[in-house]
Amino acid sequence: MLSQLSGNDFVLVVVDDIRFSFTDKYGKSHKAGGLTNGTGGPAIVSYNDWAKNPYLAVHEFFHTLSLDDIEDHSQKQRLMYHLEGNSGSSISNQELIDVNRYIMGDISNVTRGRYANPGLNTVNKLRTFLNRSSNGFIFNKAKFR
Repeated sequence: MLSQLSGNDFVLVVVDDIRFSFTDKYGKSHKAGGLTNGTGGPAIVSYNDWAKNPYLAVHEFFHTLSLDDIEDHSQKQRLMYHLEGNSGSSISNQELIDVNRYIMGDISNVTRGRYANPGLNTVNKLRTFLNRSSNGFIFNKAKFR
């Protein structure tokens, strides 16, 4: 339920399908199994693609923590590799450092006192991202409230 979200929540949404495709650096087109609305999210995955690739949700969530996709075929074992429906499970030390730096920056803000980030309106970002027709999300809109 959207009413249970607050402005600073990280959100993973599972939808019926995503009819979005992208072109990789090699010029090949791929269907997206998940999309993330930049650092902070939300992250959205297709149920069927997630069922085939258990690392897909983690891959998309890590985008919300500032990590980018990898398209180097020699890196297929890496979590952030995203071509051909693949995503490995290994994370480099540098990726761990980057994620930690992002999280620690947020924790630093929290410990300075009362923490609020009205600019990070999770509910509004989620509504906007889900309803952007170019993303091609297929989901039961009657249940989304």
